[in-house]
Amino acid sequence: MFSKRLIVVTGDNNIGKSQFIRKSLQALSPYNWRHIGDLNFVPTLDKTRIDLIAPYCTDIIPNFDSQYLNYRLAVMLLDCLSVKPNDVIWIDKPERDLSPQTQARLLNVLLKLAQERNFKIILETHSDHIVNGLLVQCKKFEENNLTGISKDDVAIKFITNEKAIVDINIEEGGRVRYTPKGFFDQFTLDRKFLMGF
Repeated sequence: MFSKRLIVVTGDNNIGKSQFIRKSLQALSPYNWRHIGDLNFVPTLDKTRIDLIAPYCTDIIPNFDSQYLNYRLAVMLLDCLSVKPNDVIWIDKPERDLSPQTQARLLNVLLKLAQERNFKIILETHSDHIVNGLLVQCKKFEENNLTGISKDDVAIKFITNEKAIVDINIEEGGRVRYTPKGFFDQFTLDRKFLMGF
């Protein structure tokens, strides 16, 4: 699993997701890893740290103003900038407190940092914006090989309520088909109900 640059783990079974990730990380004896979840430690965001992450913040938040910096976002970026090559970062719910556009931009920046600094990322998410943003990045890579990420460098794992692990296959054009029930289908279910189907 850790031959991939980015692993996205999703599903409604939070305990199953965490157990799957922890079990996978136990097999990583040669790698270092860290978990970015709830903020147990909030660093002081002095000018030096803000200046360090500011270029990445402007890629995420147009018209970035450090006065309104999201602490969770700042900690994610500081952690990504402090990892060593081949480290693994497990980011729990990166979408928390971020708008849909900001979530997609955050994914772009995390991919850029992972490629520049040669580390791997596990994203534990409930966000269809994160997953759709990832699929867009796979399509961008197919189109120009300069931006985005190869679908071969990505794994999407869906943990069912029964704790089964389903691999979601990314096809050409960043498409996914034949996904299990519960895999980001709420919008479709709601739309069908509203349209009378």
